[in-house]
Amino acid sequence: MQKIADGVYALELEMERLGQTSTIYPLLVSDEEGSVLIDAGLPTSIPEIEEQLSEIDMTTMDIDALILTHQDLDHIGGLPGLVALAGEGTDVICHEAEKPFIEGTEQFGRLDPENLKTTLDSMPESLREEMQKLVAEAKAYKGVAVTKTVEDGDVLPFGGGITVIHTPGHTEGHICLYLNKNGILVAGDELDLVDGELFGPKHGLSADESEAYSSISKLTKYDIEDVLCYHGGLFAGDARERIAELANEALNG
Repeated sequence: MQKIADGVYALELEMERLGQTSTIYPLLVSDEEGSVLIDAGLPTSIPEIEEQLSEIDMTTMDIDALILTHQDLDHIGGLPGLVALAGEGTDVICHEAEKPFIEGTEQFGRLDPENLKTTLDSMPESLREEMQKLVAEAKAYKGVAVTKTVEDGDVLPFGGGITVIHTPGHTEGHICLYLNKNGILVAGDELDLVDGELFGPKHGLSADESEAYSSISKLTKYDIEDVLCYHGGLFAGDARERIAELANEALNG
């Protein structure tokens, strides 16, 4: 776990996918007003989450709300288990467009047969079996009731205020979250950090890649100092200039 600011912690969870190990970064915001976890990791992430919460004398029962940036399993896979551990009254928050996927009433977009066939056909034979395991894992996901949906510009009452930024493209209801008090942007999969450099969304992983890149421009309205990318971790320092560059590249690309 990495402390980013007072009451703001990036969890560091191991993820194994398609023969590669990487780290994913949910964010915990906690103060006297309550505690919220942004994104929930994989079904297998819960022991790691519990262990890292214990480092700051917290347990899953201290979580008052979970905010999901979007429907991908590496962001919501741990949700059912965390809600069960956190107990009754825990809020589950997402954009309206993501609600049916998080609740399990609609199939994940990536499991659409045509999309899945295209994905498998593009993969080396050596990775297709691993991909089939991921598909089975996604199909096993059991939905969780969403207690609150949000829209662009909504402000959630955690950590001095968290502003919702609707950034469609990666998925229809993808959101970023801006911590008003600290100038920290929780980017979800809208931005990507690779070897310390900030980029737009990974190529080939968005439902509408053009829209995903266009959505970067919405981030330029905010006074962003640091960016937490779910894949890659923390981009620390004045991020505004780099985000403006990415938005300009998307506009002129």
